Amino acid sequence: MSLVLLYGLLLMCAGFICSGVMLNLYANKANIGTEYVFYKDPWLGMFVLTFISIFSVCYLVPDFNDIIVPFGAGPVWALACLAFLVYVAFLLENDKLFYIVLAAASLCLVFMMPDDVLIFDGLLSYYLDRLASAFLIFVFSASAQWLNNMAGVFSMQSVALTAGLWGIAIIGGVSRVLGFVGAVLAGVWLGYLILNRYPSKVAINNGACSSAAFVFSGLMLDGAVELAGPSMVILAMYPLTEIIWAVVRRYVFGIKQRDWSENTAYMSIADKGVEAEAVSIAVGKIGVVNVVLACFQLFSVNGFSIPLFAFAVDLWLLGMLYNIDEKNKSFKEINQDFIGNVKSGLRDIKKSVRKGKKKK
Repeated sequence: MSLVLLYGLLLMCAGFICSGVMLNLYANKANIGTEYVFYKDPWLGMFVLTFISIFSVCYLVPDFNDIIVPFGAGPVWALACLAFLVYVAFLLENDKLFYIVLAAASLCLVFMMPDDVLIFDGLLSYYLDRLASAFLIFVFSASAQWLNNMAGVFSMQSVALTAGLWGIAIIGGVSRVLGFVGAVLAGVWLGYLILNRYPSKVAINNGACSSAAFVFSGLMLDGAVELAGPSMVILAMYPLTEIIWAVVRRYVFGIKQRDWSENTAYMSIADKGVEAEAVSIAVGKIGVVNVVLACFQLFSVNGFSIPLFAFAVDLWLLGMLYNIDEKNKSFKEINQDFIGNVKSGLRDIKKSVRKGKKKK
């Protein structure tokens, strides 16, 4: 554990420094609110830095021999090419082409897995398992752009997700290599978060968010192969909660906005007058809670209870923020109530884990 923590801290610092230096150059080009210029696109630099980081981890960090399906140059190159194709399809400004390319890339990604690996643990046949996995990747990647309508929201979740991979690796839930990849990418996204939070100096576009989410999907797919599938679902729970919120708001309550992002919870909360910085901080807290729950999941007796609890917690906090004007509570009071409820839920989880161990 100490080695994973030490290496991870060093890699995170390296990613943060490289990202900060590079993105400050893009900040000086002032590409926000102006006509798109290819060489001013900060995602190009972040994309290159992302895969340099992944390759560096795979080939320069010591091999701890704790991985089920080894990282190789082939899968990493394939992930890079597919993610880049997704972004190029977005830049062509053809929605139908973009979704077709993203769907095809999702299918390619899941069919690169070994034939004897089933994400749904044998509950579905081989082809249904692959199609269901590809569908989840498609939805997760396509809807990532819904989180890009306010500074700091997507970057907060990106830091939480990648740092979560590192945290799970620290306690042995996934391979150390995957944890190190998560640590260095957490540093990269932290560098972006510093410049992206309100008022934003650097911002990536919606296509970049989908491309980044596709990269995260590849990493989480590897985590699922490492038998940590439920924990990967919890790491992605906030975006999944936003998807459900937006769909229910649009089709159940009939509230139709100009685009899907305005039907999300964080935008609904912002529309009520809550400051953008406060919303992004609240989203960051949700990410931290999901990381903690993803680590707890590794000790759970089943793969359903804690993901459902994570969904309920995320939904509850978003709902509480949405109704903040009706309760007349300060963010400090809301934070205290939230932490109290989470602690209570975690105590219940500990009790269920202990009971499950006793039964064994």
